[in-house]
Amino acid sequence: MITTSVVWLLLVISASSLVRGQFPAVCNTEDSLASKTCCPNNCGARGDCVNVSDAVTQSWNRADPDIVEFLKNGPPGYGWPMDVRYQWPLRVFQKVCQCEEGWGGYDCSDCDFGYIEEGGECVKRSESQLYERKQFSKLSKEERDEYFVVLKEAKKEDEMVWAVVTEEPMHMNNKDGEPTYKLQNVSTYDMLVVLHFLSAREKDNDDCKNIIKNATHGSEIDFAHEFSGFIT
Repeated sequence: MITTSVVWLLLVISASSLVRGQFPAVCNTEDSLASKTCCPNNCGARGDCVNVSDAVTQSWNRADPDIVEFLKNGPPGYGWPMDVRYQWPLRVFQKVCQCEEGWGGYDCSDCDFGYIEEGGECVKRSESQLYERKQFSKLSKEERDEYFVVLKEAKKEDEMVWAVVTEEPMHMNNKDGEPTYKLQNVSTYDMLVVLHFLSAREKDNDDCKNIIKNATHGSEIDFAHEFSGFIT
């Protein structure tokens, strides 16, 4: 099994900020999906199970309206899946754990980014304890070697600790009732692969790119690049 430090290295070097929105496998159950609730262990002693719909909706109100409309309803005249990225993660989960300051993780049992556990509490890391986020092209040979070792370990992981969306319902099939998204439990390595695909899946598909540009007045959808985790 991959250690916490190994997973952290993968997330810091490989992934975008969207990674924190991936779902824990423990929430991939009929009850959790039906109730749109992902609050394992009732968020423990360091958090509360809250509805984040208002906060997420407010943040999306500041986004590009053309992109928002496309992600919400798809292009006019096309059979298009209900994009799970719209107001992420509300189309799958609306209630999640809100942790006390310094605490994080899907059930508020881990220290948040920038914090370290000391005496049962999560305290801010000192400057010498902080991780440095780097462009991959600027890593030293030793850091690159360590990165590839971590990737190999991630491929061998037996425990499926993440859940990713594998099927999005079609708009036309969900006029009545709540749409159903299908999730699959995967390893850390597979989660990172799906993460990058999900964040930029239209980038290399010319047909999709043309449809999006026509529907959004020339905009493109790419949540992955222009970010320090990717060489662009």
